[in-house]
Amino acid sequence: MTAVAVLAGSLSLITATPAAAAAYCSSSGYTASGEPMERCTTLDNGILYHIKRFKADGSTAAITTYSKTRGSTVTVSLGYTGVNGTHYGSSMSFSTGETKLKAFHLGYGHYVCTSSVGLMKWGSTVYETPSAHC
Repeated sequence: MTAVAVLAGSLSLITATPAAAAAYCSSSGYTASGEPMERCTTLDNGILYHIKRFKADGSTAAITTYSKTRGSTVTVSLGYTGVNGTHYGSSMSFSTGETKLKAFHLGYGHYVCTSSVGLMKWGSTVYETPSAHC
């Protein structure tokens, strides 16, 4: 899978694999880009990563990614919470070394600047990223 992103202030599209996108997370919850629209949380067994980007059609997507770095296989649901409520995708299984994402269509307009939080639900436990915003 490939996540499509637009550089801030640019109309040119870039692509990045989820593994590359979720490869770094600072102790303050920022990715290597340092942008507030990209936030992350380092967990014991991986990295939970959340971004918002304009898509080629002018709409906005919230994308939550999990990169599993160690431990046994888990089945989780990726999601987000924001101005449109809380939403989760279907359950996915992750083995060590796997990275998968769930993209949510937010609509057209200013949604990239509204706050949202990436979520991962494992049983009754929910893990969160810090708030992504402009």
